[in-house]
Amino acid sequence: MKTYDSLETVSNILGKTYPSANTIRQAGEDIVSQWLNAIDGIEARIVLADIILGGEWKHIRMPKPSVTDAEEMELGEVKQCSAWLDEFILSIVSKTPESVPNFNYRYLMPHLTRFKAELLDNPSLSLFYRKVSVGLRDNAQVGLPRFVSVPDDSALRLEWYKLYTAHGELTSSLAFQDDITRALNFDVEWASTDPNLLIYLASYTIKSKKTSSEGFRAIDARLLKLAKDKPELTNISKVISALT
Repeated sequence: MKTYDSLETVSNILGKTYPSANTIRQAGEDIVSQWLNAIDGIEARIVLADIILGGEWKHIRMPKPSVTDAEEMELGEVKQCSAWLDEFILSIVSKTPESVPNFNYRYLMPHLTRFKAELLDNPSLSLFYRKVSVGLRDNAQVGLPRFVSVPDDSALRLEWYKLYTAHGELTSSLAFQDDITRALNFDVEWASTDPNLLIYLASYTIKSKKTSSEGFRAIDARLLKLAKDKPELTNISKVISALT
């Protein structure tokens, strides 16, 4: 089986011990924001890679990564993971692997999303990501509490929409009630402001085109234009272009 150094590097980093969320909070809001931004980019790219590979990672169980518990991950290396994942995604798009590359999705993604839940200040989002973590671990769809309702605040609704797209539609680890999905009205401005939303939307079109290629040309063109305008999505725009 072909190995991918970039993917192995990400696996090794994410397999380390996560730092204390309380310690990160004590360092200030800016540090919390940097951690969350780094995690968001990693999460989106892992979802994209799995969609490109046909969603196979979530069905594969692998042993726990062999990294000593004393080895704690650092913010600097976590920030580099998105670039490593971009390199991996470009490589599998340019040449389809003969078999699914090894990646401990069922271990690494639950831990990543659980840590994200611990860092999030919003109680609802934190709860949702805890449920996502369980769903990813068990490869099952976990339901939301019945009492939740979609917020009016646009920034918070954007986070709900990303959560729905990523884990309601793409990983299928979270079950959204029909009334919630109807209330999650898409705001076109979001696509211009949030790079990770573009990655999720691109993932959605890739997944949908596996069953039907109709009706996505205009969406692909719009996503490609928006991605090209964002320096952090230079490689992702190449992926979108190659797959359209």
